[in-house]
Amino acid sequence: MPNLTRFFREVLALPNDLLVYEASLRLRDLFPGHHVLETEDDDFALLDFADEGGCLLELDGDAHAQIDTTWNPTDRRSEAVLRNALLRVGWRGHEFRVLCLHYGGDCGTRRYTLVGPDPVILERFFAAVCRCESDAIGRVLEYRRGGFVADPKLRDALDPADFDRVHLSPEVRARMLTDTVGFFASEATYREVGAAWRRGILLTGPPGNGKTRSIRSLVARCGHPVIAVRDFAAWRMTPMECVQKLFRRARAIAPCTVVMEDLDSLVPKEALATLLNELDGFASNRGILVIATTNHPEKLDPAILRRPSRFDRRIA
Repeated sequence: MPNLTRFFREVLALPNDLLVYEASLRLRDLFPGHHVLETEDDDFALLDFADEGGCLLELDGDAHAQIDTTWNPTDRRSEAVLRNALLRVGWRGHEFRVLCLHYGGDCGTRRYTLVGPDPVILERFFAAVCRCESDAIGRVLEYRRGGFVADPKLRDALDPADFDRVHLSPEVRARMLTDTVGFFASEATYREVGAAWRRGILLTGPPGNGKTRSIRSLVARCGHPVIAVRDFAAWRMTPMECVQKLFRRARAIAPCTVVMEDLDSLVPKEALATLLNELDGFASNRGILVIATTNHPEKLDPAILRRPSRFDRRIA
């Protein structure tokens, strides 16, 4: 068995610019005769794939595994977060290994390296994991620190029936249903009239007026993937690049809904122009519904509100 503990110790001590290349060289020597597939792609959500029954994972007992323990204040319980480890994978009768390497601090990068005797199997497994992540029907993805995380807790919080219990006037209730559920049901109409099938909705009002509760219920009724944005901050990425990455992912899984709560404080000033361009620039946002909320609409840049192609629905 290769000395993976020594591998981790020596590679993680290197500067980031050298670390990735040196890790690749050493893995080639540690696993002679095996094929290697390396990735940092966000679509390769290995742990989520395993949690949903896509494959079997177990820690390789011959290598020390580094696992962080974090506290989840919402559920008031601890959670284990994989950082550096060697995993044994069982998938469709095949067995191989996956090396997880985390570098760059808490907001750093997680790199996976698949190691096995058959390159075709590694490619097929990589595609299966990524395809499952991209075919995100019913999935709620949380976008934070430049990465996408499937969050079953957010998904479980979606209750289509809860919308009937939100205190709204009949007019506002009907309008919100038309602007969300009706939007996704109207693709053919948009195509017939030659209009871009995209929409932006801005919900305003004081805290506690039902904005978040309404969103959770409405996206559940829509039945499409949801991306809930938590921040536009990441290691090795500017806020502008974080915004661009968000919309690239949304276009890949569309039709979908992008939720940006507290918009006035969510988007850094240096990323505002990028957000405006992503909302109505040259790239197609076909099938993307953006729902944003704010308690302070007066703090929003006028450029967000004045062009109807950005947020063409405003509901107070």
